[in-house]
Amino acid sequence: MLAALVGGLFLLSGCVSEQPSDEEDDPPGSAAAVDSGKGGGQLAANVGDPVRLSGVSRLPVDQQLVDQLDHLDPAEAGWESEAFSEQAGGQLKQLGKLLAHPEMLDADHVAPLLDADFQGGPLRPEKLTTAFEDDGVLVRRRDASSNDSPRTQRGVTGMVSALGELLRPLQGATDCKSKLKIVGVTMGEASAETDVYLHVSGRTRQGPVQINATWRCRWKRRLPPRLLEVEVRAHEEVTPGRQGRLQYDDATALVLGANPSFQQQILRGYDHWRMRSDRALVSDLAGNHGVAVGDVDGDGLDDVYLTQPGGLPNRLFRHNADGTATDISAEMGLDLLDFSRSALVVDLDNDGDGDLVVGLAWRILIFENHENRRFTMHAPLVSHGQVNSLSAADYDNDGDLDLFVCGRFSDGALSSEQQILGLPLPIHDANNGGPNTLLRNDGSLRFSDVTAPAGLDANNRRFTLAAAWEDYDNDGDQDLYVANDFGRNNFYRNDGGRFVDVAATAGVEDVGPGMSVTWGDYNGDGLVDLYVSNMFSSAGGRITTQSQFMPDADEATRAMVARFARGNSLYQNTGDGRFRDVTLAAGVNVGRWAWSSNFVDLNNDGREDIVVANGFITAEDPDDL
Repeated sequence: MLAALVGGLFLLSGCVSEQPSDEEDDPPGSAAAVDSGKGGGQLAANVGDPVRLSGVSRLPVDQQLVDQLDHLDPAEAGWESEAFSEQAGGQLKQLGKLLAHPEMLDADHVAPLLDADFQGGPLRPEKLTTAFEDDGVLVRRRDASSNDSPRTQRGVTGMVSALGELLRPLQGATDCKSKLKIVGVTMGEASAETDVYLHVSGRTRQGPVQINATWRCRWKRRLPPRLLEVEVRAHEEVTPGRQGRLQYDDATALVLGANPSFQQQILRGYDHWRMRSDRALVSDLAGNHGVAVGDVDGDGLDDVYLTQPGGLPNRLFRHNADGTATDISAEMGLDLLDFSRSALVVDLDNDGDGDLVVGLAWRILIFENHENRRFTMHAPLVSHGQVNSLSAADYDNDGDLDLFVCGRFSDGALSSEQQILGLPLPIHDANNGGPNTLLRNDGSLRFSDVTAPAGLDANNRRFTLAAAWEDYDNDGDQDLYVANDFGRNNFYRNDGGRFVDVAATAGVEDVGPGMSVTWGDYNGDGLVDLYVSNMFSSAGGRITTQSQFMPDADEATRAMVARFARGNSLYQNTGDGRFRDVTLAAGVNVGRWAWSSNFVDLNNDGREDIVVANGFITAEDPDDL
């Protein structure tokens, strides 16, 4: 019961992973960091050996509250729909096991899921049309005009047959996986209906195959619920294309495997080090530390700089001509042990080589690249918001790149009224986080904080995670979109170096747990469009549609909070300063727990595809013997 009701509401809030802490990472030179002269605070540690610091990181737990939540009954709390969702979800979990193991797909295993009066149509539509095809992949979807035979599958025998036909594209597949998620519940007296997302995938000899579908399931209300009917609302199959080849293979070990740091540190994973490090160094749960890509040695090949939690050295991997990469962090003096969440490789002094910007917890370090041979650190820059990400653009058209720093939590310099204990309040429309900062490049790697003079202090405390620059109105200067974790996003139009937040009038406030943003012309009309990553929550979607959810709030507030669960957003640039929300029509909202997203032409066909990095912490299963 806890997972469905409380977990769903918690996911909706967007605050599961990263709570502010009084013991957040210390700045360089503090008691938790030892200065080695390399610029950032250094803590001596051999990552090939277990790290034994002052203790294991633990979060304070209110055990009484946990016990209460474990015994929470949603039905008794007025959430009959969530109680039913958990019951039906258990049945769907059993169905998912059968889909992942088709050798078990028989009448004995299917019968406990069905009511005696079960009937339904085909689970694999009779008519599929090609939506996309190239040498690597073929995508077919249910024909909009398809009129599948209704209710032709009856009883256990009919359902077994329908499931077998559904899995026909996966015949002979290995490594099969299946997931069914309830995203909507409608309760009736004797029956109930659920909207279900289905995902089945596997690997055939020709390549990977994936089936995505949306079902409307009608259930007999009993314990456990039994299926009365399954109606297919949408269906999509992704199979190998003409050449039947995989487009991508995991080459991580081939590229990095020869480096001791890869074997001894990176392969161990975030949880391994978090449980062996002092909480003052690794205080967050997410481990969402970024990478920077750029040419730091002038050989024309992009290198990779990997940021790390406190106590683990950042890594610079040089791109070799043979496609492998070599760890040169120590020899370049860039193996910082401070908590680092983001970095950029950009030419800040216009001398033709890539300088490095690193965002620590409350500082920005700038390392000057000297003729692609060595780096020196300049005086750290201060951020009053916990540095979450960095971006660069020439906002004032003076010929050099300026920096925008996304701050999430406050460093304490704000008043207590502004901070409100560091918690985002209200969750759906917070404006009490750490401020973002615009740093103007004044030459010679000197920067000035011009946030307020440039107009970027408006709506500037919204727990920002990411930002992206683009000249969306083709007037010759760079505009800025800011994705915020708790509420409305910002869209700052650049009017000759002075910014105005036009998110509301442009139609792109995109209320939700904003994770990232990317620009691209997806429809080829010459205007850049906007894609914003948020979190998709099936539990949040179910809960916010119920009448007992926020019963005293007005419809606008209820809609705003419900928007938190919808997922990602695609906005089409209409060319008049506004954008049209085309997310659902384009089918790109379910990016799961989406973090980063990018427009990129993956198959070189001249059209912008979307890649979404998603997921959360993957820990060991405590029930796995």
